[in-house]
Amino acid sequence: MNDLISVSRAMQEAVASALDVAPSPTTVLLRGEHGTGKRRFARFIHENSKASTKAFVEINPTTFSLTEVEQALATAGTVMFDEIGALSHEYQAHLLRLLELPHAARIVASTSEAPEELVRLGRLRSDLFYRLDVYPLRVPSLRERHDDVARLAQVLLLKAAARLGRPAPT
Repeated sequence: MNDLISVSRAMQEAVASALDVAPSPTTVLLRGEHGTGKRRFARFIHENSKASTKAFVEINPTTFSLTEVEQALATAGTVMFDEIGALSHEYQAHLLRLLELPHAARIVASTSEAPEELVRLGRLRSDLFYRLDVYPLRVPSLRERHDDVARLAQVLLLKAAARLGRPAPT
């Protein structure tokens, strides 16, 4: 399923990159501003992967214990770590140890901040960054996707109409 609106060249290139990496078990680091659709890209990569029959698990470190992370890595098809720059140093160290163990799941991480800058500032461990930055994929902002705005508005209007039980606007 491709629910990524990609009329603009920038978005088409990002979708093509996602499709290129999807069949492999390669670790992906999604970069992009807040609200660009990094979660949708992670799910899109999962849905187009060989592991699509297994679970897609989004990890929020404030609600997932490391035991739950270990379980997800052992059983899920794809595990997404959202906003890696927000992870505590202790969590990063434990996560790095878990990632060094054999695991079944593909790893997708995301960040809305430049990870190189996070490393420079000491907010992201460099060894974890290099472990996650195997296949960097930049998700373009809407400012770079002018051609997608009309199509996005149309899709949102159709979804809103369906949710409200109203006819689709013309």
